[in-house]
Parts: sequence; structure tokens; C-alpha cells
Amino acid sequence: MNYDRCPKCGGSDIDVEKDSSSGRVMREYTCRTCRWSDYEDEGTALWQALSDAREAEEARKPAATKPSIWTALWRRLFPRA
Repeated sequence: MNYDRCPKCGGSDIDVEKDSSSGRVMREYTCRTCRWSDYEDEGTALWQALSDAREAEEARKPAATKPSIWTALWRRLFPRA
């Protein structure tokens, strides 16, 4: 959907606004003459797809376990040769 002219009044003053803050790429077309408007959902925003992929990758990694205080103390007092 790409509007050169308003389908309602035929005017050529069409404003196009693009927004991806919701994680979806949305374009809103508005006629300045008659205030007609329409929107188009272009799918998932690139930043959202990359963020989801990073979160999935982090979820696959095993969680690093921190040694207990007693294990750390033991290793400090009796280091391996």
C-alpha cells in the first residue's frame, strides 16, 4: 500500500509517518486535505528481531554458577600445586 493520492478526495498532500517503537513497523498515511487516514503493518521491526535473537541465545547458554563462600575459602587456603 503506497498512496500517491488520497483515495477519498484525490488530494496529493499525503503525510507518511513511520513508527517502530512497539516492535512492529507501522506506517500511517494521512491526507492533509480531508483528514482521511490509513495504516500499514509491515511486520516485526529489525531491532525487535535482533533483541529476541539475543535473548534466545542468552537463554541457551548455561548459567555460570558462582562458587560458594566455603569453596572459595578452601581454594584460597589450600591452592592446588
